[in-house]
Amino acid sequence: NKNKKWTPDPVYWLCCQGKKLVEAVILYVLYAGIYQLYRLDTDVREEISGWEIGRVYGLQCSEKGPSLYLMRTEDGICRISSRSHHKTDVFFAFKSSDQAFQVVTGQISVAHAYARHAFALSGDICHAMSFARVVDRAEFYLFPKIITERILKHQEKRQVPMVYVYIRIAAGFLTGAYRARW
Repeated sequence: NKNKKWTPDPVYWLCCQGKKLVEAVILYVLYAGIYQLYRLDTDVREEISGWEIGRVYGLQCSEKGPSLYLMRTEDGICRISSRSHHKTDVFFAFKSSDQAFQVVTGQISVAHAYARHAFALSGDICHAMSFARVVDRAEFYLFPKIITERILKHQEKRQVPMVYVYIRIAAGFLTGAYRARW
């Protein structure tokens, strides 16, 4: 019927919204993990300490999907709003929500996504690799062993127990430590 207006399939729409919600939650927990590991894990602290103060890293799941922006500060890192007017020095933009979903849920690694050309990268590749190392280390603490064995090539010993990291993340949620500053 030519007069009938096309409407999206509600099941498909709910599925897409559900993926975006999962991606947003995981990005929030990823930031919380990086924030806590800066304080708990010397490898993460050393990597982040090498970043220039004021450098901004961005990760966007799709064009209209959830995103994470963080900035190196004098006391570590802080999350900033995607609507802030800070220049993003290193930016990862996934080409589709499906590809981002596979990475954030631990189905494929960041390296595998890179090999598949699943995201576009802008900024210095050396700085991007440093950020990817921090994300890998955070995933090592946040994901269970069955996932990390599959997605991470190299696994060093954890410096603190996973449970302690989860407790610190939960405490940070309660105190509002992960709110965007700007």
